[in-house]
Amino acid sequence: MLYNYKSNRWILFFTGRLEDVVFPANLNVNLLNETITVSQRNWYGVGENSKTVAFRFIKTIDINEFFIGATIHIKVSGEHLTIAGLKKANVKAIKQLLINYNQGKGKYFFI
Repeated sequence: MLYNYKSNRWILFFTGRLEDVVFPANLNVNLLNETITVSQRNWYGVGENSKTVAFRFIKTIDINEFFIGATIHIKVSGEHLTIAGLKKANVKAIKQLLINYNQGKGKYFFI
């Protein structure tokens, strides 16, 4: 199963993330391959920058909620994946999706 989430341009604008308004980030959670992919167009608009991380490398998930929208920080071995401008419901759904998946598999990471 593949779940796709995209940063909302209005949320990015109102939270002051003007540099991300032009090219919002995408978050893909793939339960079959057990991976999370964060992708975003580069500033030239020609290519795309992406990072893919396996579930087993996730250390923590931090959620920062604002008046409008939220930012999710996923800490993996040695680096962070940050996706700003998501809807609050989507951030909670991502967190719950990963928790439910880990409970079913018998694998754990810290939330």
